[in-house]
Amino acid sequence: MQCKPPGPSRALKLLRRNPPRGGLSLSRRGSLHNNPGQSQERFGPTVPRFLRPLVAPVMSAPVSHVTAFLILHEITAVVPLVGLAVGFHYADWLPPWVAEGEWVRQGIEKFGRYFRRKGWLSEDGSQVLQGKAIWSGDNGVRVVVEVATAWAVTKALLPIRLAVSVWCTPWFARVAVLPVGRATRRIFNRSL
Repeated sequence: MQCKPPGPSRALKLLRRNPPRGGLSLSRRGSLHNNPGQSQERFGPTVPRFLRPLVAPVMSAPVSHVTAFLILHEITAVVPLVGLAVGFHYADWLPPWVAEGEWVRQGIEKFGRYFRRKGWLSEDGSQVLQGKAIWSGDNGVRVVVEVATAWAVTKALLPIRLAVSVWCTPWFARVAVLPVGRATRRIFNRSL
């Protein structure tokens, strides 16, 4: 006995009884339409009560919260990198437990190539005298090692950086991302 595939009317009945997940539902006439509140209702019972106040803003504006998280994540990478590199340079000190690690070796290779490609680092002093390079010799190597050590420390701080970024995301979305988005919409709506 062969099993027949469900016809169009049977498929529509099945879709009406079991609507697809993701906020879409099927009307009586068979057209799909979006129910934005359905996604919030779907996650409501699965999220613990103590987390619901934290999840509600994310569910209501997910794009602004993802944008805020990404911006904060980059800020928490660049600020420590620059701050530590400058601090190591002017304090004339490197943490010995970090400066000899594998991440620092990788950073020395990476930043050494980058500084040479940009023309900031010279093997000999001739390019420095001509104004083409910023550093040369031991001073240039010292700067590369300081930046590489700062990069390794920043890389090691990744769990703390992620926690800070997640914790500050709702505030940053409310204070910075949403106002900038509204201002941008106003500017472009006026020009149209």
